[in-house]
Amino acid sequence: ALGTSELRSTAFTALRAGTKFRFDGRGWGHGVGLCQWGAEGFARRGENALAIVRHYYPGVEIERYR
Repeated sequence: ALGTSELRSTAFTALRAGTKFRFDGRGWGHGVGLCQWGAEGFARRGENALAIVRHYYPGVEIERYR
């Protein structure tokens, strides 16, 4: 069985070759729009979380949750 430590993204293709399979994956994350590599880059350049979220989800309204 493959788990999250072997197959780290939901963005992959599976190719069958006889009795074997080859998984070609791409990405790093959850697949819902926020590039974790890109977000890390923004953070390393000093951007705060609010700026990063607004970059990936333009027009979003962010509110405090109690």
